[in-house]
Amino acid sequence: PPPGSAAKRPRAPVAPAESRGDASAAPGAMAGRAPSLPARYLLRVQYDGTNFHGFQRQAKARTVQGCVEDALSRFVGAKSDKVDEADTGVSRSVGVLTHGSSRTDAGVHALDATLHVDLERVSKRKPNQTPKPFTASTVMSAANHFLKRAGHTDVRVWACVRVDPEKFHARYSATARTYTYRIKVSSSHKPPGVFEKGKVWHVVRDEPLDVDTMQRAADMLIGAHDFSSFRASGCQAKSATRTVDAIEVVNDDAFTNAFDPEATRLGRAWDDDLSEVEIVDDEGPLADADAKKNQSAKQKNAVSSSVAITARAPSFLYHQVRLMVGTLVAVGVGDMTPADVKALLEKKDVSHAPTMAPACGLYLARVHYDGSRKWDATRGADGA
Repeated sequence: PPPGSAAKRPRAPVAPAESRGDASAAPGAMAGRAPSLPARYLLRVQYDGTNFHGFQRQAKARTVQGCVEDALSRFVGAKSDKVDEADTGVSRSVGVLTHGSSRTDAGVHALDATLHVDLERVSKRKPNQTPKPFTASTVMSAANHFLKRAGHTDVRVWACVRVDPEKFHARYSATARTYTYRIKVSSSHKPPGVFEKGKVWHVVRDEPLDVDTMQRAADMLIGAHDFSSFRASGCQAKSATRTVDAIEVVNDDAFTNAFDPEATRLGRAWDDDLSEVEIVDDEGPLADADAKKNQSAKQKNAVSSSVAITARAPSFLYHQVRLMVGTLVAVGVGDMTPADVKALLEKKDVSHAPTMAPACGLYLARVHYDGSRKWDATRGADGA
């Protein structure tokens, strides 16, 4: 804030009791937003989930939401309460609270997680006058500044939009979520490189996954179904019915090749010839020239490929995407068929599902707001 200005803790946008349920009677309904409501901002956030204990704030753990709230609190000058710092090193903010659209587990990444925050600007010099709200670009720049200053370089706000606090809620206005899961397929002697460590699921295999069959199996999961077979035991949702709009299984080698030193670049494979200088250990199978040649050829032709699985739905159950990915990989390696996936869905029992995919390969790719889901601060969301 500029000199002489300060921010106080925002008030929740709740209409008077007598006006609830009647939009026409709500304050500001005929003349714009009520003056008492603070400005609301939609923040779009990216993060590397490797060192976070998930998205949602926790009192004694480092989380994405906690770090963002702490940065915003520092921006507006709100007080911060340090919780058990000697044991955890975590500083929890009590000055600014945000509302997220989705929650991700520890180790899950995000290209576009969203949350909203209410910030009210108050002038110390002129307490009877209300200064103009912060611009969206100011909020984004300030949040990133204080995130970086606190050492949180694995999370950043990539976009910020000022929204109507009477008509927008980060969670209840969202119309869909898209998740992408990345899989690296290679032999054990060629694991993911340093830039992909913790960012993909390494499936150790000498043959590629059967992507076409995986797609046919994925088609069985599209539509409205009871996904009890793809619902973790800790799920708190009242209903297991979800509608999956789309699932796509594709080869994703272009992304992997960007981090592969042996990938073809500029039309060449850039093979090195060290035959005149290489010194080979005189032991084991490499002592024989033919065996050495065959071993070299085997390593050179070893499978190294990537697969991306992308799913979109209005909402997902707890661990639903990771359970679906684990099942589709079982299809890709030949342990299941598309018919088996259909049968698993009909069993409505997660105990029959294959091993769940690890968190490291999952990305919250996008939270969608197409305007079709209306939200009213006095009445809540349609269907919420």
